[in-house]
Amino acid sequence: MYSSSNLSRRQLLRIGAVSALGIAGADLLAACGGSSSAGSSIPSSFSWEAIPPYSLQSTDPKRVSYIQSAINAWQQAHPKTTISPIVASSDETAANARLLSEFSQSRGPDVAMIDSYIFPDFAQFAQPIDAYLAENGLSVNDFFPFAQKAMKNSKGQTIGLQFTTDVRLMFYRKDLVPTPPASWNDVFTIGQQVKQAGYAAYLFPAGRGEATSTTGLLPYYWAQGYDLYDANNTLLIKTDPGKTAMLNAFQFIQNLVQQGLTPARVTQYKAESDLNSEAASGKIAMFLGANFQVPQLAQIIGSDKFFAEWGVAPIPSMDGTSHATTSGGWIWATFTKDTAKQRDAINFVSDAFVNDAGMAGWCNVGGYLPTRSSIYTSSAFTTNQFTTTFSQYLRQYAHVRPAAPSYQALTTALQVAVGSIVSGSQSAADALTTVLQQVS
Repeated sequence: MYSSSNLSRRQLLRIGAVSALGIAGADLLAACGGSSSAGSSIPSSFSWEAIPPYSLQSTDPKRVSYIQSAINAWQQAHPKTTISPIVASSDETAANARLLSEFSQSRGPDVAMIDSYIFPDFAQFAQPIDAYLAENGLSVNDFFPFAQKAMKNSKGQTIGLQFTTDVRLMFYRKDLVPTPPASWNDVFTIGQQVKQAGYAAYLFPAGRGEATSTTGLLPYYWAQGYDLYDANNTLLIKTDPGKTAMLNAFQFIQNLVQQGLTPARVTQYKAESDLNSEAASGKIAMFLGANFQVPQLAQIIGSDKFFAEWGVAPIPSMDGTSHATTSGGWIWATFTKDTAKQRDAINFVSDAFVNDAGMAGWCNVGGYLPTRSSIYTSSAFTTNQFTTTFSQYLRQYAHVRPAAPSYQALTTALQVAVGSIVSGSQSAADALTTVLQQVS
């Protein structure tokens, strides 16, 4: 059984539900694979749970249309099998606790999507799926290394399929910053130049949101060569060298503010996309963000103007040579011990989200990055001029948030610390002391 402390330790899992199957056409019929029930005369069903943006409850009509078509195509190819959606609580803590509780009692959805960084919490319940990969045209080796690691259990078995990812980076105005800064010293030098020209130099999320940790802080720490936790989930910033590395990151942020390169208003920004209006204003030179902002900014600013004006580069690091970025994404996993349902469930999510047509199609619709290397050269995948660069960052610089029990408390404390440093209410050293007091 899972302990009660583990059941409540995650805050970021948003479990939603699909409210209706909705038959909308057979657009994806050609992509559907076989399953054990395809030729069977015995009716069967499997339950499928998705968070709202990945379901028919999405507010994006393009996503709804895609999912309806995927369901329709699979049902036409497997008329004796029914996909049964599940309505889940929208409360994040309750949804996570419910899933873990249900799985510990051998019940719950047959297949569900789990945030990749907390997937280790569910590993003991997820079933091995290696037997179903080849029949769906999938090879684990085609996935990026960080995704391969997330998808396997301690026995080396594949227990999940990570089907989306993202990457954090620096956007810069090419006319103002001909050569993007690689090191922190470069940021100060270039930042002063653009500041004197009348532009806000360097912005990032610094509010009470996960983007403050994943985009505005942790890449600085990871680039110094350290993890947040060791294999025993011991927090490594409590002692050197991790403590000094985090202090370095805090001091860099403090210096940005003190030199007037980062305005205090960034404490209002909780997500990367909150900076879109700043980019559209034409009054900033550099900001930290994520790949999924590219289509948003192209729409807001105008595609031709955006790609002409803006470039992307790795997030600057202390030494300017070692870089890091944060990558996330979601994983499909099956939790039933019924092998027929396992096969049907994996075949469905593969067709809709993971195989060649599925991953290219869903990433196109949702603006995500594929987790499989081969998709980047697929004619079905819609790319932009930054896509190749993004895939390079995923291969070279990607880090994922840890699944340690105390990470949620840590990230909350780090977000508050960054905000206090930017607002000037605490020094870098005092902010770190507060963090360590809160997570000890």
